[in-house]
Amino acid sequence: TESTEAIEFFIRQTHQVIERQQRLVANLRESILDARMQPLSIVFQRFPQAIERLVEQYNKPVVFKDYGGEELVDKVIANQLYDPLLHLLRNAFDHGIEAPEMRKKLGKTSAAQINLQASREGRHLLIKVWDNGQGLSLKTFRQKAIDSQLITAAEAANLTQEQTINLLFEAGFSTVDQANDLSGRGIGLNAVRAQIQALNGQINVTYRPGQGTCFALRIPANLTITKLLL
Repeated sequence: TESTEAIEFFIRQTHQVIERQQRLVANLRESILDARMQPLSIVFQRFPQAIERLVEQYNKPVVFKDYGGEELVDKVIANQLYDPLLHLLRNAFDHGIEAPEMRKKLGKTSAAQINLQASREGRHLLIKVWDNGQGLSLKTFRQKAIDSQLITAAEAANLTQEQTINLLFEAGFSTVDQANDLSGRGIGLNAVRAQIQALNGQINVTYRPGQGTCFALRIPANLTITKLLL
């Protein structure tokens, strides 16, 4: 009986030690997260000036707004988000937004909108870049892919909508005939996808014809911390 009581006492002590260790690990994890995380506003605040320069240079009025800058993300990830987000914003400005004269003919306001929004979905961060421009022309994409010899005419005729949109991310694909300072070199969105995939993230595209396009990035918010703890 004494041996049984001693064993039970030892077991209770062991459970208490394990519980203290679990609380210690949880507190340590929270401390590491707090030290490594920073608000996205640190990244977002660099974009308004970049859009303003484009507006002045190309005389294309655009209103830029960002939301969700208070969302926290690992510092390493934040640093790697700047380039792909900047490219998506420049891409929206160049490809998505029509010229002011065209917008007036279509009954739109002369000043277009480009928005950047971040939100949290569980352990992932969802970042959207969308505009109220002309949307996507799948017919144009197929023809450009044929002209660039990325696919044949027969292959283009059998492409689904999703497959046609994915042409945007092919190396060497461009929807403009002549390269300029903003686009036309066929390396942009391909590089963006590679950068997002390097963060274990995904990028998706949705659109409404004549109404706008949305690029959605879904990435882990604390990828570095997860690897460290494992």
